[in-house]
Amino acid sequence: LCNAMITGGVQLVVLDLSDNAFGPIGAEGIEKFLESPAAYSLQVLKLNNNGLGAGGKVIAKSLKQCCMNAKRDGRCFRLKTFVAGRNRLEVPGAIALAEAFQLIGTLEEVTMHQNGIKAKGIEALASAFKCNPKLRVINLSDNTFTVVGALAMAKVLPSLPLIEVLNLSDCLCRNDGAIAIVASLSSLIHFRIKEVNLSGNELSAETVEKVVRSLETSFRLQSLILHTNNMGHRFDELKQYTSSKAFVDLGEESDDQGSLDGEEDTETRSEEESGNEGDDENTEDTEREPRKDLYSKQMPIRPITENDVELFTRRPSITLLNSLMHQPKIVVDILRKGLEGRTQEETAAFLYSLAALAGENTASPQPLQRIVILADAILKAAEQKRRWPLSASEQICNLLLAYAGAVKSESGEPFTANIHGLIFL
Repeated sequence: LCNAMITGGVQLVVLDLSDNAFGPIGAEGIEKFLESPAAYSLQVLKLNNNGLGAGGKVIAKSLKQCCMNAKRDGRCFRLKTFVAGRNRLEVPGAIALAEAFQLIGTLEEVTMHQNGIKAKGIEALASAFKCNPKLRVINLSDNTFTVVGALAMAKVLPSLPLIEVLNLSDCLCRNDGAIAIVASLSSLIHFRIKEVNLSGNELSAETVEKVVRSLETSFRLQSLILHTNNMGHRFDELKQYTSSKAFVDLGEESDDQGSLDGEEDTETRSEEESGNEGDDENTEDTEREPRKDLYSKQMPIRPITENDVELFTRRPSITLLNSLMHQPKIVVDILRKGLEGRTQEETAAFLYSLAALAGENTASPQPLQRIVILADAILKAAEQKRRWPLSASEQICNLLLAYAGAVKSESGEPFTANIHGLIFL
């Protein structure tokens, strides 16, 4: 396809290859096109849900080369929209693309949701955004910012006067990160901003209130999305307070995740300092129990979705495990879709999260029993997939070893190893 476009001398403005599972190998097929004169006119590039993985670095290299080739030929490469959500780009892919974005300088929209990008990758992207002052839309939802990434984003926002949509939902910005982001918005600079999404960021009731008060008067927001945070017993109070503010979306009480009760500092250390909490397992179980009760009261049983499975993969916890165990068959059915693909990365990552949780709860029989039941059901589904030369089960085992750092990972960034949990699993 790409060779035909080059031969035909097309001058494409929009290229949308979303929802095609060509993966890293397919990225090499696009490489030649993106470096050719046929791509100089490209303004919109959409590569959503392609399973790029390490191929993100190939795309980044091609975009940089396109800029240089166009300049050499007396042309300009003016890419405006880049979309690459759900591609497992992770930190290496984000850093590579950030380098390309710095060179491009004409971007108006960047959508890179659900890519497993951690703080280091977010810092690189934020730095690149500063070189693209015409940015109107930033969607980095469902990546792991933490406070570090949120502060990096806050630092660059004053350099983006045209921003209209800022979607940082499910990014673990937490209280300090969210407050920094809101504080960096100025009504004198960002008077065009229409939408701010900070849902699913573990924000306390106090932080949610501060965010609303900061943005309610000086800005003309059409949408301020703050649902699925941690407002706890103050949810009804805040719902009443925002009832006259049509642009504020707090969701329903059943969406709220309950008060964190001082656990945020512990979780921040766990994610940003490798999470060596094994010596305090009994204490951790005691602290988590109230959250389980709160969760069961506030969250009615509803159908498990892909988002639930992905959330557990990124942030495994006893609370989420209990929720998934209400409908284990649906969990297996969701992961079975991944088993149909060329690689088994989604299933392996989920199993690794189960192993990590097992390693943190070796003294708790009930969670361990549930982990075994769910893992057994998943592996039985994998055994039913006949592949050659490696079966689905063998691929999963290889990936688990890579995630643990025992062999080299394709992404170059192994997960935080939990050998005890893997041995148990």
